[in-house]
Amino acid sequence: MDTATKETNHQALERIAHTNLSDERDSLIIADILRRTGFPNVVVTCGIVYLEGRGTIATPPASIHGIAKMLLKIIKEQEKN
Repeated sequence: MDTATKETNHQALERIAHTNLSDERDSLIIADILRRTGFPNVVVTCGIVYLEGRGTIATPPASIHGIAKMLLKIIKEQEKN
């Protein structure tokens, strides 16, 4: 990939949050962000995020788009404070 076309993590989150499509690259981006923020066992596959590596009652599976929206919301709240 050309360096001029690389996205920042924030740009990738914006794109994922506002589309209905995702690919393997998106899965890797979300997994990397979540691992660095305290979810070392996260698994992202076929557009589904398993925060604990599997679905549990405490952490049920979520869509990659929903997780991206949640992360953006957290970022915006932190920027306010």
